Amino acid sequence: MTLRILVDECIQANLLVEQLKTEGHIVLTATDAGLQGCTDKKVLEHAISNDLLVLTINCADFVSEAGRKTNYPGLLLVYPNNDTAKNMSYEQIVRAIRNLEASGVQLENSCHVLNRYIY
Repeated sequence: MTLRILVDECIQANLLVEQLKTEGHIVLTATDAGLQGCTDKKVLEHAISNDLLVLTINCADFVSEAGRKTNYPGLLLVYPNNDTAKNMSYEQIVRAIRNLEASGVQLENSCHVLNRYIY
């Protein structure tokens, strides 16, 4: 399944973007969308207007913003670890998205913690 993903500027590394594209996803970065430096509210509004899932490590702010919406494409959340050596790698993020897709859960109007899908 091809996902349409907006990668928030806090995580928009070229290597991650390329790995997501290699998986067959349509990927737009916040910078590509002209959203660099914009509020999370504006980023989420852009994602909603363009039917894009948001991939971010800025979890609390996006969950809060999504809670104010009745419809949104979904959030892909990566929670950083206090021990940076235990943070998810880009490969783990891509694998987690693959596992999330395979689980068959509904993506729309939901927040998905990718850390739970790195098996």
